[in-house]
Order: sequence, then C-alpha cells, then structure tokens
Amino acid sequence: MVRNLVVRLAQSLLITALLSLGPLVARAQGTAADSAATAQDPIALLEARILAADSTDDAIAGATARLELAALVKPYAALRATQQAAALLDSSDVAPEVALRAHRSLAGFYTGMKSLDKANREWAEVGRLTEVLRRDAVVAVEKAQFMNAVANGRIDSLTTALGVERASAKNALEAMTADHARRTNLALFAIGGGVLMLLLSVLFFTLHIRKQRSALKELRQEAIWLRMVGKKGTEPTVVASSFAPNAPAKSALPEVLGPVPPPAPPQPNISFNPEEDALLLALVRRRGEERLQTLRDARSRGDHDKVVRVVHSLKPQLVSLDATYFTELCGRLVTTDPTADPHRYSADLDRFEAGMARVLGPNA
Repeated sequence: MVRNLVVRLAQSLLITALLSLGPLVARAQGTAADSAATAQDPIALLEARILAADSTDDAIAGATARLELAALVKPYAALRATQQAAALLDSSDVAPEVALRAHRSLAGFYTGMKSLDKANREWAEVGRLTEVLRRDAVVAVEKAQFMNAVANGRIDSLTTALGVERASAKNALEAMTADHARRTNLALFAIGGGVLMLLLSVLFFTLHIRKQRSALKELRQEAIWLRMVGKKGTEPTVVASSFAPNAPAKSALPEVLGPVPPPAPPQPNISFNPEEDALLLALVRRRGEERLQTLRDARSRGDHDKVVRVVHSLKPQLVSLDATYFTELCGRLVTTDPTADPHRYSADLDRFEAGMARVLGPNA
C-alpha cells in the first residue's frame, strides 16, 4: 500500500513538472519553428498557423498556436486566445496535457482579475485533468509492465519463430536473387539481340543507300554523257538486221592488172576540243577502268549478256570520242550472236578492249 502511494506521489510530481515545463517547451518549439522566418513578425506567423489549423480542423495545433500567441499579446487578447484554446480542446476531448495548460492559464487570468468563481471552476478543471493524466500514466505503466511480462513469457517462442522467419526469408531472398539473375540474363540476351538486329539493319540500309546513291550517280553521269553526245551529234544510228540478201548474180569482171593494196586501217579519230571533249574524256576515264574490268570478268565467265550491257553502256561515250573506230565495232558486239562466229566475236572484243585501253591511257 505504501509502495503504491509512493508510486502515485512520484507520478503526480512528474506530471506537475511536465505541466510546468509545458509552456517553456511550447515556447521553444514555436521559437524553433519560426527561426527560419526571422524577417517576419512572430505574431503574424502565429496567426497564420492558427488560420491553417482552423482550416484543417486541427484542434491541437490551433490550441497550441493560440497559447503561444497569448504569451506575446496584451492581457485582454491573451485571455481571449486562451479561452479559445480551452474551448477547442474541451470540444475535441484530446491532448489533456495541452488542455491542462490552457485551463491553468485561464485560472491564473481569473485569479488576477479577482473572478473567484471562474477561477475556482478552472482550478477544478485543472484538478480533473491532472487526475486524468495520472490515470493515463498509471495505465501506461501497468500496460508496459504487462507487455514486459508477456514479452518475457514469450521470448523463447518468439526467438524460435524469429529463427524460422529468418530461414524462410533467407530462402525467399535466394530464390528472388536467382530469379533476378535469370531475368537479368534474359534481358541482356534480348538487349544484345536487339542491338545486333539494329546494327544489321543499319548495315543493310547503309549498303542499300550506298548502292542507290551509286546507281543515282551513275544515272546522272549517264545523263551528262548523253547530253554531251546529243550536243556533239556524233553518234550515228546503227541498225543491225539478221536479213541476209541474196547473192548477186555473177558478172564478168574486168581483168585485174595487178594486186590492189589493202586500204590503210582507219586511224584513231580523237580530237579534243578544249572544253567539251576534255570533260567527256575525263568522265569516261573516271568509270572506264571499272567497266573495262567488269567486261573482262564477264568475258572470262562467258556471260554474254553482261558483256552486251557493258558495251551498250559505253557505246555513246566511246562513239562520241572516236566514231570511226567504235561505231561499227560496238554495233556488231551489241547485235551479233557470239555462238555464230566465236572467233570473229572474240576478235571484236579484243579490238574493243584495245580501243578502251587507248582511250583510258597507260593506266588501263
């Protein structure tokens, strides 16, 4: 019994000390909260806090701000702020320690004003709130003791359960780690495959674009050649026909007195004008070596169609440079069947390559 009285006395003293330190703590809290806004008026800051608390129906914050405001304003305004704080806390029935502070302040105000009835009511409320706080403290202590007893009684079972939980968590963590590693590997494989496909696509489109640009450049060059050939007007029309006329009737020929010397082979007819012929020759030499090599490769493989295409593509430029040499020769190569007279066809190709080499210069 004595022990209980001592415990209750100690709790009452502790509560009284807390209540006496309440204003100091609240004032320190308000000072710390307002230190960031030293350039502003503390009363204005407290009024702003009160408005914010009232807008959110926060009774504890509103009452605390009003009690802090009461310490800064004149007595009449302080009394009204304290009354409002007490009314907020009484209506919400929360935070008895803040309510105790408000009623103690009101009791002090009424005592100073000689309003003994009001002072007595406030002191009675202070006593009631003190008893509530004491009971709450006792309940808290008993609850803590009960929880300690329960904890001490279940320490072994909790330890065992904790070990089981730790083992289960370890297994789950290992499974999650393995699954994460597997997903990471799959993601890396997918990313690698995507990057590889992207690189292949870029390579394919790059090669395709280069091929298209090369073909476009070749077409532009062909257009330039054709415009120059049309301007020079040196390419005659060669019409090849497979029609073989009937042999003419033999007639008596006059007696030949002596052998007629064979006509001299036509000399190359390359005449370069200062501007147009030089430009045309430069264009021919720019791609001529490549096409001549293509012709030789196609000839070595027996690709007659490829040979015809190369000769046909080179014919306008070569005829414009040397019509006497290349006109009839290119016409026969384009229109003659190589299987009809292989030796003649091969000889014509030799002449064509020799003429190309002469046009291209010593590098061919």
